[in-house]
Amino acid sequence: MTTEGYFNYPLDVGKIIKGNTLHRISLRESISQHLHLIITSYLGENLFEPSFGCAIWQYDFDNTITDNRLRDLIKDSLEKAILSQEVRLKGVAIKVIISQSEINSLAVLKRIKKRVDIEVDAFLVSTNEAFKYFEYFYLGPLSYF
Repeated sequence: MTTEGYFNYPLDVGKIIKGNTLHRISLRESISQHLHLIITSYLGENLFEPSFGCAIWQYDFDNTITDNRLRDLIKDSLEKAILSQEVRLKGVAIKVIISQSEINSLAVLKRIKKRVDIEVDAFLVSTNEAFKYFEYFYLGPLSYF
């Protein structure tokens, strides 16, 4: 068990109720989990903080938008969300790549979906060390791995 001061997401409420010690994670793991939560939360989902999340969900089924415009909208939304919601990072730079990807399903048919790659480069406020985060997901409907 690590001695860092951050809790793993999701919290194990059963352990809390029983009075057991919760698993702790590093600062980098905590930031990575928080970025994932920001990326996969839609605006207004959190009733106590309606501005939490990003606008990716608004474009999930929009087939009329070009890939370049979609990339710019996602990038702008993520920059705004991360800068306001993840205060442990500074110097945030986001790269978004939109591509077509063939998805194999259990059926014989194959599907083509939009794949969104997100790369976040930043620095930790506390130590000024470089921080990198990468995640990808598919649109229509939103799914991630």
